[in-house]
Amino acid sequence: MLSVAARSIEYAAEYESLKNQLNDLTTTSTVNFHKKKTIASEMRAYKLQKSEADQFSKLQDDREALELQRILWKLYHISKNMENGEKDIKAMSAQVTEQAALIKQSEAEIKESKKRQAGGLKEAARLDKSLKTKLREKEDRVKTSI
Repeated sequence: MLSVAARSIEYAAEYESLKNQLNDLTTTSTVNFHKKKTIASEMRAYKLQKSEADQFSKLQDDREALELQRILWKLYHISKNMENGEKDIKAMSAQVTEQAALIKQSEAEIKESKKRQAGGLKEAARLDKSLKTKLREKEDRVKTSI
């Protein structure tokens, strides 16, 4: 037993050195393990953030495309409304032209009717005068014959 104990003292310094070395390696291994674990966690977080950023970018692109489609849809309908408005304007313009021609024709007919009426009134006045003259002459003859 003594020889075992004596030998233990002999290896005590080496044992302590190896024990310290073991503790240092264990600490280093633990630190490295935690570093590796942290790096892996950071990589997962980075990949998740990158994935979220890519998805956000895609959603923004989709939103812009939809907004562009909505604006084009509005422009299409505005254009259609303008075309329909132009057709209506042309139709109404044709109607206005037609109505203006009818008004012009009616005015000409009214003017002609007024001329005929004036002529008729003149003729009626002349005939009335002639009639009155003839009546006077007849009355004068009747008076002279009595």
